[in-house]
Amino acid sequence: MNRATALSLRRQALCLRLQAQRRALQLQVLAAAPMADDDYPRSFTMRLLTQQPSLAILLATEILPLLLNRFLGKSACRKRLW
Repeated sequence: MNRATALSLRRQALCLRLQAQRRALQLQVLAAAPMADDDYPRSFTMRLLTQQPSLAILLATEILPLLLNRFLGKSACRKRLW
């Protein structure tokens, strides 16, 4: 067996092994249970925003003025250079 034939056989063996690994991974992915509707959205914040919009609006109307006052208060208290 010459060197080119040996390399070709080795390449084919590696390709077959990779294909088998890809098939195994594909089966694992397909076998994994899909997310239920209760699992989406996953973050607590997004659940709050999507499932309790009235509470989210209430929180926003309470927090936004505090943040604006803090931001505007700091900018209004800066010393003018001129």
